[in-house]
Amino acid sequence: PLTPQLAQRLNLRNTDGVLISGVKPGSPAAEAGLRSGDVLLEVDRRPVRSVDESARALSAERQGGHLLLVQRGDQTFYLAIGGAAK
Repeated sequence: PLTPQLAQRLNLRNTDGVLISGVKPGSPAAEAGLRSGDVLLEVDRRPVRSVDESARALSAERQGGHLLLVQRGDQTFYLAIGGAAK
C-alpha cells in the first residue's frame, strides 16, 4: 500500500493506490507496460486502496481484460491489461 511516508519519499502528491514493487518479465502486466515504481490507482474505474483489493479485482474474469489507471511520476494514464483472444 502507498503510505504517506512512501509517497513523500517518491515525491508523489497523493497517497491513494497501491505501489507496484515489481513486474514479472513476460507477464501480462509487463506486456501492458507496467513498471516497478508505478502506482495503481484504479482497476476497471474503481479505486484500489489495498494490495488485496487490487489482486481481487485483477483476478476476476472480465471480457476484454481490465482497464488500469496508473500514476507514473507526474503523469496519470490508462493501460489495458489482459483480454487477449483465446
